[in-house]
Amino acid sequence: MIPEGVETDRFETRLIYEKDGRQQEFSDLDFPWQDTTWKWVETRQRLVKKGYEPPIHDLSITTLDGEDITGKVLSDTGYVFLVIAPDLEKASGKGMDKMNSLALNPGNMVSLFIA
Repeated sequence: MIPEGVETDRFETRLIYEKDGRQQEFSDLDFPWQDTTWKWVETRQRLVKKGYEPPIHDLSITTLDGEDITGKVLSDTGYVFLVIAPDLEKASGKGMDKMNSLALNPGNMVSLFIA
């Protein structure tokens, strides 16, 4: 999360329009939006000032099916256990039973994500 009050990245937007075979660059405030003889070609953005960058900014947690569960994991208000195993076939059956018992017990405030 970005702390309150810190500056974020600032970008400048430039719009490229074409008319009569000639391209011209405009800002996002002065482009010819009312003149239909101009045709939009592309939009370019340029970083003007670098803002705060969180220490962890590219975290992504997905299931084997490709479902993104990052938000679920990070927003869970209980205890969260992540079980990461390269090959569940080789996992201990006794250990898996203990994890299931922990996760399925309604009295526990636990979320279990297996990836």
